[in-house]
Amino acid sequence: MAKILTLTLNPALDLTVRLARLEPGAVNRSETMLTHAAGKGVNVAQVLADLGHDVSVGGFLGDANPQAFDALIARRGFGDAFVRVPGETRSNIKIAEQDGRVTDINAPGPQVSDEAQKALLKRIAMIGPQFDAVVVAGSLPRGVSPQWFQGLLQQLKDLGLKVALDTSGEALRAGLQAGPWLVKPNTEELAEALEGSTDAISRLHQHGVEHVVVSDGAAGVTWYRPG
Repeated sequence: MAKILTLTLNPALDLTVRLARLEPGAVNRSETMLTHAAGKGVNVAQVLADLGHDVSVGGFLGDANPQAFDALIARRGFGDAFVRVPGETRSNIKIAEQDGRVTDINAPGPQVSDEAQKALLKRIAMIGPQFDAVVVAGSLPRGVSPQWFQGLLQQLKDLGLKVALDTSGEALRAGLQAGPWLVKPNTEELAEALEGSTDAISRLHQHGVEHVVVSDGAAGVTWYRPG
């Protein structure tokens, strides 16, 4: 099995509230409430570990409320490559109703300083060569620019790592410029990043993206490879 690093630059504590029906403007009583450490890269790490891979997790983590992440890292036996930053890791609230409707309220996350960004790049330079691949997933926290993000992906590539990218918006647009090994947008994210190009997949292959995995809701997932 492979040795894989996942990077979640903007992780979250997911608070899931289940109730019969949300009544806006009224007092609502939940049936259950569950909090767990999450974020796209953290979630991917757990799946990879379940498949038997040797996984480390990294990114930026608020030093004011790390307990859920520390517990998860210890329980799953992950390598810990997170850089701690001042403040709290954001909390995302999911309100799940009995009819299947889910309302998401996502917080912005802590401000990440230039020093913390330099610390993460230094840590990756030190540990990167020991991995076979890296998954970079999720949104950018405050203080992290798309240009810095592109440089991060380029550094990972320069270390000889296969880079799998799952993000959206400006981060996806910048990340594509680095030519990652694999990208996993949905149809809307891909159209936005490439400004509605009719030959989006070909353009990505020409820019060095070997695998393009596009999700389309209930229609499923399509995997594109050159040739």
